[in-house]
Amino acid sequence: MTEIDEEFFMFLRGRGIGERVIRTLQKEKIDSSVIHYMSDDQLAKYIETYGDRVAIFQHYKKGTSGSKRKHTLLSKLRKKLKLRSTNMSAATDESSGDSDVEYTSKSVRQSSADKLIGNKNAKKETRMIEIGWIVKETTRSVQVRTKQGGGTRRVSLNKRAKKSEILEIGQSLFFPHGQSRKGSLTSFDFDVWDFTENVHDDKITIGEMYDETKLPMLRFYIATTRKRSKTSVTESDMTELSQDKSAGVSSSQPTSVEQATGENMVVDDGNTNGDRLHQESTQRPDGNVTQSVVGDLPGSEAASINPEINDSLVLQDHEIPISEDTEVVAVNNSDHIENDERDESDTQRLDFDAMLAMQSMVGDSDSDILFDAITDNIEVDDTIPLAEPTPPTVKARTIRVHRGNVLKELIDAFKDQSLKPGIDIITIEMVLPNGQTEAGEDNGGVTRDCLSEFWSTFYEECTVGATYKVPFLRHDYGKDQWVAVGKIMDFGWKQEKYFPVHLAPPFMEYCLYWDIKSDLTEVYTSYLPESETEIVNQALNNFDSVDEDELLDILDSHQCKTKPTSENIASIIAEIAHKEIIQEPMFVIDCWQQVLTPLKLTHEEFLEMYNNLKPTARKVLKILKYPDNLSPAENEIMNHLHRFIRGLDKNTLGKFLRFCTGANLMVKQEIWVRFVDLAGLARRPVAHTCGCVLELPRSYENFPQFRSEFKSVIDSGIWVMDIV
Repeated sequence: MTEIDEEFFMFLRGRGIGERVIRTLQKEKIDSSVIHYMSDDQLAKYIETYGDRVAIFQHYKKGTSGSKRKHTLLSKLRKKLKLRSTNMSAATDESSGDSDVEYTSKSVRQSSADKLIGNKNAKKETRMIEIGWIVKETTRSVQVRTKQGGGTRRVSLNKRAKKSEILEIGQSLFFPHGQSRKGSLTSFDFDVWDFTENVHDDKITIGEMYDETKLPMLRFYIATTRKRSKTSVTESDMTELSQDKSAGVSSSQPTSVEQATGENMVVDDGNTNGDRLHQESTQRPDGNVTQSVVGDLPGSEAASINPEINDSLVLQDHEIPISEDTEVVAVNNSDHIENDERDESDTQRLDFDAMLAMQSMVGDSDSDILFDAITDNIEVDDTIPLAEPTPPTVKARTIRVHRGNVLKELIDAFKDQSLKPGIDIITIEMVLPNGQTEAGEDNGGVTRDCLSEFWSTFYEECTVGATYKVPFLRHDYGKDQWVAVGKIMDFGWKQEKYFPVHLAPPFMEYCLYWDIKSDLTEVYTSYLPESETEIVNQALNNFDSVDEDELLDILDSHQCKTKPTSENIASIIAEIAHKEIIQEPMFVIDCWQQVLTPLKLTHEEFLEMYNNLKPTARKVLKILKYPDNLSPAENEIMNHLHRFIRGLDKNTLGKFLRFCTGANLMVKQEIWVRFVDLAGLARRPVAHTCGCVLELPRSYENFPQFRSEFKSVIDSGIWVMDIV
């Protein structure tokens, strides 16, 4: 009888089942292994009590599978313990004769090695890394995006790989077959940067960097700098050319030019903008072939052939010997040559950039410049026809928009590809809800009023944020709509110096410069609602005093996945700010960048624009202009106006400016105040937005009366241009 069977019958005795029943079960060979297959009716033939049968079923049917699993686990554990015991014994034998300290050290190392048994990752010889591509320009470094052939690539490299292996794999990824959208492999100088965008040490392996930085994934960049073409000229080759010509060598045979006056003269090729050039070959009557370069050649410094010195070519203060019957002709469209400044044997001008342009046509940057002899004089005016550029066609365009629907209608108008802001003369007509056109003539005031209404509606319907705002993506706004909004921004700035300064500065900096120059965290606190701003500032300044539940609610609303602490709260806020202000509206940035980049605003001009356009009471008071010799009544009304302006908040101050100038920003530098005689129901402030004129009645008896009527006009927001 097994231990399990004995335990089964002991269980029955514990339940008070008689020995006669137990002997019957033993005779019928009914034990714990059979109970699983018996039904209650079958067991009732031997055990009459229902409760005993339920106890047996519960104990053995449910418990046995668990007991078997437990038994299996215990068996496995015993095997592992036996294996470890064997290893420990071997370690003890090896360490016999050593001190107790040495034995303990070996045992610990052996134990650590045992933990790696079955851990495949611990034995891997390769690690994953990320590789990106950065193009170094004159003043900045730009990471190449995926659609331009860059992006982030993940590759597996040996842990012993160094800088050269990373560079090799990066070149194969970003320059397949030696080519990329930025140019060929031979057009760049290469380097490898680490995740801090510093030059990677060529002696450090990937495995060592992982051990040192403890980062989950290392990132490297292939940094490229476009090579600058270099050309050199030698005196010996030019002398050889002269000797060959004297000996009767054919003038059509090219000769290389490498140095001047025995010294290496190196010239940087600054023609990186793809100037338009083409080469023409002409068969002359004497059999010689004339090579000429036609196109737009940059540069102002030139070399000349002095007619008094027939055997030398003066090239930027370097003399190059040439033969008497050799002439060099170069064409430079950028320089205007007057006819009266040239004579029959005038000094021909050779722009050094023209030499570089010719070089780019005959070979790569390492090729020699080839000169050919020209036997006849060629006038510059005969070499290339100078055609005057066709001026763009200027059209007068009138855009009709309805009040209350300015956002949609102005976007639809600027989606028209034939509309050219900055070239066409664009005027605005405002249409009332009843279909009648407002009587106001657009001399600037109607356009400013239309732009103010457009951007006010845009802030409400297309942006998120409190003081500073950021566009959010709408399902009904595609590329055409966002590009049109960018065109409206461009039009407003060029025509009326109106710019939406309530858009977050880092967002606009990314549109203009593809870089962030402002303090992202500071702007983000102005982007948040006032209640959230207070909590975030408290967390940044004194983390221990902030209400943790409120802070977690705010971070959770922005999909934060990291638990904030006093050490990481600043980095968390900076990361969320970048996500909210830059990453999420990236599609809008792409659409606007192509429109706004031609504005060519420097960052200093950008900051000055943001500062100057925002209205304050002090700025508004400075631009108010009054007639000379005010009467006592007029002087009192002037004081009422100043007191009224000082009491306005930022929002109402913008409404006051819009009432007077058409724009809710400081786009005008003067507001002329005139005093008129209006009384009774006709008494009210009147503004002429085109001329920025404000008319005030003289009949106000006190300041509360003045404030009440003026504030009612401003708060109504219903202003009709009914004065031509």
